[in-house]
Amino acid sequence: MSGKVRIDDPGDTGFLIGELVSRKESYEENAKVQFEGGRQAQGSPLYRYIYKGQFLRYARQSLI
Repeated sequence: MSGKVRIDDPGDTGFLIGELVSRKESYEENAKVQFEGGRQAQGSPLYRYIYKGQFLRYARQSLI
């Protein structure tokens, strides 16, 4: 996992739709907006995938 969030609904925050922000930044901004009585941003976690070609390259390097 990368610790990033893709913003789906910015709510009353300063984020943009599709923006990538850190989880910490998202949490802090949502806490601030919630305290002020606004709508929080909604986002989905961004996962990092390793493709088969990358995996094979790393596997070969580790065997050498």
